[in-house]
Order: sequence, then structure tokens, then C-alpha cells
Amino acid sequence: FFPPFLPLSFRVKLFVITMGISFLSILLVSLAFIGHDLYTFQTNITADLQSVTDIVADHTAAAVSFGIGFDGDAESTLSNLAVSKYIISADIILRDGTHFASYANSLLIDEPALADDSLFHRTIQSTIEYDEEIYGRLIVEANLRPFVLKRVRIQIAAALAIALISMAISFCNAHLKVDGAPSD
Repeated sequence: FFPPFLPLSFRVKLFVITMGISFLSILLVSLAFIGHDLYTFQTNITADLQSVTDIVADHTAAAVSFGIGFDGDAESTLSNLAVSKYIISADIILRDGTHFASYANSLLIDEPALADDSLFHRTIQSTIEYDEEIYGRLIVEANLRPFVLKRVRIQIAAALAIALISMAISFCNAHLKVDGAPSD
């Protein structure tokens, strides 16, 4: 099956197989942790976006109910979304469908448009209510792609480093006796 593997001694074959299985198992466990972390990261970011959207909708409710749009409180409140690195845009749409106020992140606006069903794109909506009357809705769009990809790259590098370090430790342990003298 592996011709270069045949002339090796049984001890070396056993060592290579053990190291390969160890490396693969550590790599698979690391990938499982990365997958779990990505899932929880996206769940937490979505919850964070929903909280931010609800807070901004509450803060713009008075401005929307009194019609203070472009030069007033609504635009000012939406501009506070600039502190979020992943929010692309936010729009206040009145209940009759007219556009009331908007915000666009100038740093992320040039990013390619993503489909709504994309893994990295989130669209969050919240109703704008004042005195128990609904005046419209706030729509916030976010692009998580740069943050998720950076996080994945770091985690994959860490997983590979852990796997290689564990292999190096196993290699050293396999070639040293208990008392520290090299084995034959």
C-alpha cells in the first residue's frame, strides 16, 4: 500500500502510525472547536445586532413620531452606529413605506453586496414604537465576513500549531528513555 513504508522497522512503523493518528485526532478536535466557536460567535453577533437595533429603534421613536428626520435626532442616533465595525447600513422605514432616515458605513459600503441568505450577512429589523403606536421599522444590515474569516484564520493557525507541538513532544518522548538517555 505504501512502498516506502515497507522497509522500515516495526518500531518506526508503529511510531509513524501513532503520530499520524495523534495528529489527525488533534486536528479533528480542533476543527470541531472551531466549528462550535463559529456557531456561537454568529449566534452572539446576531443577538448583539438585535439588541443594538432595538436600542436604536427605541432612541429614534420620538424623532420618528414627531417627524424630525434628516437634520434631527433620527439621523444623529443612526450615526452612532459608526462605532460598530460590522454594520453596513441602517434605514428607518415608516409604516407607509417611505424612507425616513438612513446611515451608511463609509468604510464598509464598498464591500461587495451579499445575498440575504449568505452565511456572513445579517439583516435585523425592529419596530419603532412610541406611546404604544407603531410608526415604522428600523432595518440594520451587517457584514460579518471580515471578522469571521480573520477569526477562522487565527483558529486554524492555532490548531495546526497545537497539533505540531504535540507531535514534537510525542517524537521527543518516543526517542528518549525514562532516565533521559537516548534510546537505540
